[in-house]
Amino acid sequence: MSNLESDKRFGTTRGAMTICGTLAMLAMAPTSVYAGLEMRQPTPLNQAQIVGTEAHPMLVIPMDVPGWAVDLGVTGAERVYKGICGPNGAHISVNDLFRAAQRDLQLLDGNQRGTSTQVFGESPAFAVSYDTTDPIFQVLYLPVVQSAAEYIDGQFDNRVEIGATMALGTFDNDVIGSAGSTRFTIPWSVYVEGLRRQSLREDARFASQLPFSSIPVTYNASSSATAETQIRVTAAQLRAIFGDNVAPQGQAVSITFNSNTSWNFLGCNVEPASGQQSLIDVAVHEFTHAMGFTSQIAEGGGNSAEQIQGLDVARFRANNLPGSSAQFANNPRIGESFTGEFHFYSSFPTGTSTLLESGDGNQPSHLNYISDPEDKLGVMDPVISRGTTRCPIFYSQNDIQPLDDMGWRPVAAFGFNDCNGNGNPDIVDIALGISQDVDHDSIPDECESFSLGAGDPSTNSGVTRTIFETPGLTDLSVFDPANPAYTPVASVVVADMSDPMSFPNSNTRVIQYEFSMFAPARDEYAFRVAHPDDMFLIIDNIVIGESERSGRIQHSGDSSELSSQSFMQLEAGWHNVFVQVLSNEATPFVRMVRESRSLGGWQDIPTNNLKWINFADCDGNGQNDSIDLLDDLANTIDLGLVGEGGVPIQFDTFGSNFDTEMALWDVAGTLIAQNDDSSPSGRQSIITQSLAAGQYILAVNGYNSVYSNGPGLDFVGGCSVSGSYMLNIDSVQAISGSIPPSRVHTFVFTVGSSADCDGDGIPDSQELDCDGNGVPDECEIPTLADAEFVGIVGDSSQAITYSTCGSSFDTEIALWDESGNLIEANDDFCGLQSEITRNLEPGIYYAAIAGYNAFFSENFGIEININGCAEGGELVVQLGDLDDTLSWPSGRVGLISFEVAEPAGCNAADLNMDGQLNFFDVSVFLTAYSANDLAADFNNDGQLNFFDVSIFLSLFGQGCP
Repeated sequence: MSNLESDKRFGTTRGAMTICGTLAMLAMAPTSVYAGLEMRQPTPLNQAQIVGTEAHPMLVIPMDVPGWAVDLGVTGAERVYKGICGPNGAHISVNDLFRAAQRDLQLLDGNQRGTSTQVFGESPAFAVSYDTTDPIFQVLYLPVVQSAAEYIDGQFDNRVEIGATMALGTFDNDVIGSAGSTRFTIPWSVYVEGLRRQSLREDARFASQLPFSSIPVTYNASSSATAETQIRVTAAQLRAIFGDNVAPQGQAVSITFNSNTSWNFLGCNVEPASGQQSLIDVAVHEFTHAMGFTSQIAEGGGNSAEQIQGLDVARFRANNLPGSSAQFANNPRIGESFTGEFHFYSSFPTGTSTLLESGDGNQPSHLNYISDPEDKLGVMDPVISRGTTRCPIFYSQNDIQPLDDMGWRPVAAFGFNDCNGNGNPDIVDIALGISQDVDHDSIPDECESFSLGAGDPSTNSGVTRTIFETPGLTDLSVFDPANPAYTPVASVVVADMSDPMSFPNSNTRVIQYEFSMFAPARDEYAFRVAHPDDMFLIIDNIVIGESERSGRIQHSGDSSELSSQSFMQLEAGWHNVFVQVLSNEATPFVRMVRESRSLGGWQDIPTNNLKWINFADCDGNGQNDSIDLLDDLANTIDLGLVGEGGVPIQFDTFGSNFDTEMALWDVAGTLIAQNDDSSPSGRQSIITQSLAAGQYILAVNGYNSVYSNGPGLDFVGGCSVSGSYMLNIDSVQAISGSIPPSRVHTFVFTVGSSADCDGDGIPDSQELDCDGNGVPDECEIPTLADAEFVGIVGDSSQAITYSTCGSSFDTEIALWDESGNLIEANDDFCGLQSEITRNLEPGIYYAAIAGYNAFFSENFGIEININGCAEGGELVVQLGDLDDTLSWPSGRVGLISFEVAEPAGCNAADLNMDGQLNFFDVSVFLTAYSANDLAADFNNDGQLNFFDVSIFLSLFGQGCP
């Protein structure tokens, strides 16, 4: 059979390849094309366009973009109709094409009488709708369509459903029928993101090496490439990439068979006679087109919307055939209206490449026809000759590889293994029902591992959600809940795994979910999690999902960050689930959905399939006891000074009305002692300990607990007992109260020392240490030897200002001369701050500064912390020409020394050095001049004469600056 014939085009004639999908030019149909139609076509048929040849036309009908597709970024939608691929390619008349499209659109609108739907296969499943009033279709055609769907189902494992409408019709001459499919135009970046992220189990080699923002394509045999930012995909392919929960169910394909064609209805049971067309081959072929096995080159010509389709992503000219990953990403692909030359389908990242012998502009939507059926293609050869079939193996590897590259997951070739050792190939065991294969991977279930789960936790419905404040955390993989830098702040039970949250800010947090999930049947389950940033998904202690960026279950706006599908084989029953996410949002949203064959589609996990784990609320306040316990250990009650170092101190809970326990830690959290029962008959607790001077921590709680360093505390064996307690120190009641179940009261106390650094008879342990450095503040009052000398701050001719104005706290200052005479003290001058301004004689002075309340007196007398800790804060200080800003501790006194200098003279004419030029300086000069005193020798020549008088008068005339 020749692949070429003369086709009469609309107004022109030229040679064209008459194989399936042969469409080289786009044109609006002339009025005469519509003249033969028996009725006026309804919208959207009025908007239809025809592309291709008169013998091989394609009908393109623009459609409204549905809302879910808009969210995904889809910019265009259309329904495309053509002839079924047969002996003469996609041969059909325009008139027949319009009739078929009209019938199909009526069926889509639900206007066809007696419509019914049956679902064949599982992954993918084909939901086939047909007219129940047509017994011929039901009896002869439908079983073959079912076999075709089940064959495809056996080759791939994408758990999606493909909607298909089927009908019978009558067509002209040798037309075997028509086929239609829905196409969407989608941003290239979204397409690539979907291929890369659709599933953690996919072979991502092809997608990971595709360019992301755009792909280089040459159109119309151009020598320069276009950066293509969109791709045209079929509805079924869109669902394969993104899943049912992103691209919802719809009619993806329609097929109308010519009832006048001589069909072989016996499938693979009997080969077709020489004049028969194999119905099962045609059905598999057209279903595969609908799955995305298409190329824009078949729709070229005058099409102004230059685009690419699934096969075009890897079609290269020979001189652009990639030999490296970089070349695969950067070399231009072939777009529509390609000129005739050898070219290739090259799936370079997976190591496969197929030569396409013909590069003619009429190249079909798939690889070229080769007469030898063993060559290259299987059922996707563009010519399906009468009297031939590819039963029972319809696909060749060259059919499957492009589908794999565009989002379909081929089932691994396990079928001929014998994993259970019974002597039968696994595929036979599965086909005969000897073995189950619930996850549809051609491996008997007994040879795989299905997680048994943890069993029913016997808790109530809900999910345990714990929130950690994690400042500075950028990588969830390094999160450690035991890290003291990370704080658990809330742990509650939420209703389900659809959880919108609101926080007062966008601080970094880790949000953790723990629950037991019921799997209603033994099956392979798919999961998706919407999360704001990094994510981990763990089921039965196995990590099955992780992400280093945010993920969404449904596409939103311009974002392409769809979450990946994660898969796990589960036995029926309860399974422990752990989800952990990182958030830097004020309003994060976390949601988890699941899907399996037994569930019949994607679902939010029902609340009756969720039970909380790792949650206890013994006190009934709605918060996890683990959080309450952390709060209790952090919120301590100060008992003050309770004894002296080295002297035994007794702590007990005698007088309490319940079984108590007690523990003692040092201030660093080291466990020193613990006690449950003071005696075999006593249920109260006692600790007697000699302690060194310092601070300690004491805890009192009900039975039963385990103490650890930290301080740490865990309750074991359920809720602890509760009641009213009394805490006694050396047999004297110190405090009493009530402790709820699984709660603890925590105390801090100080053990004193006999040390008395200032010799005032009061032990240092009882003195104020407001700056917290372990030394009583009174012992840190500076002496003259401690005073820092800051240098000269001015001279006696000017007023010296000592000020703390602008400081953030209430200050006090004082000024002494070198002999200890108190010149002045000041508290409040500028608000609560202080200032002293004085003219001082040349000499050394001392200045003190402190927070309120302090007292300064003669002979450098300083007292601090009068009636409590003196204040501290930001100190702004000025002394003469000096100034500084620093942080000032509470309870601290500062002492400095400084110098006031002699005033500087005006100039050489200021002979009495009083800083002024006046009569007294003239008098001094004249006296010296008359006495022949060289003090009047202003030019230093050893003589007193007119020149000295002239210089003096000149300087005197200049005045003081």
